[in-house]
Amino acid sequence: MKIYGYKKNGEELLDMNEITFQFSSANLRKLSEFLNKCANEIDNEADWEHEHLETSEEEPRIIVFKE
Repeated sequence: MKIYGYKKNGEELLDMNEITFQFSSANLRKLSEFLNKCANEIDNEADWEHEHLETSEEEPRIIVFKE
């Protein structure tokens, strides 16, 4: 597992050692459903590469990329 991220308004991709999610239970469920959907697609679609979680402009972007 690898985790990457950007600082706010940053341009340099950082290799992260740790991340913290601060979510409501509803957003945590939304993330969980998204991750499960991605896992199922990775298992069933050979050409699957990545997927973006739909978020608002004010929220961080979450992208899952196939290893």
